[in-house]
Amino acid sequence: MTNSTKTRFVTHDEAQDFANQLQMVFEVGTLNSQSRVTEIAFHACELLQDEGITSPRKSLCLMIAKMAQTIFQGTLMQTQQQLNN
Repeated sequence: MTNSTKTRFVTHDEAQDFANQLQMVFEVGTLNSQSRVTEIAFHACELLQDEGITSPRKSLCLMIAKMAQTIFQGTLMQTQQQLNN
């Protein structure tokens, strides 16, 4: 019996790139600073599937979601600081 699905390793740089791609969903989509990580992970999973990773692990989707959330919150903080100066 052979396994027809190949395990694909996602590097940190690739995960960071996926998290950056999710920023568009925050900016013009349905996500915001109060979105739950699980909601963001759903979008991360869709993105990974679009990129050819057919069945991404939940832990990978959650990690990328947390990275995306942190990036977005950092962007918000920078914008607030610029507005206050």
